[in-house]
Amino acid sequence: MSTNSQVAFSGITIAVKDMDRMKNFYSKVLSLDFEKIELPDNHGTIYSGSCYPIQVQLCPLQISGVSGRDYRHQIEFKIPDVSKAISTIKKNGGRLRNKFVPGMVTISVFDPDGNSLVLSLNR
Repeated sequence: MSTNSQVAFSGITIAVKDMDRMKNFYSKVLSLDFEKIELPDNHGTIYSGSCYPIQVQLCPLQISGVSGRDYRHQIEFKIPDVSKAISTIKKNGGRLRNKFVPGMVTISVFDPDGNSLVLSLNR
């Protein structure tokens, strides 16, 4: 496998429909603290948080220009406890993609806007 030391993954922007629900979901599930960023020339507002070393930005659909209904990617986050995350996900507008069995180390979920993500035990 070759590597390119001049290319690095630095962040992800999630196009969102309901900013308040999405900020709440990612704040509670991933413990992200978001900073409000006003874009120049009255182009709108985005929110940015860090899931070290990756920057996570929430961007309104109308700014992002995303119109697809089914996204072809899954974001994966490492978390300390998969089973504890389940109730937090449900309480904050998310839902499970598949049945959770105690002891599982990975779970696939939907955020409040329907984006698919994977939560895996941080080992």
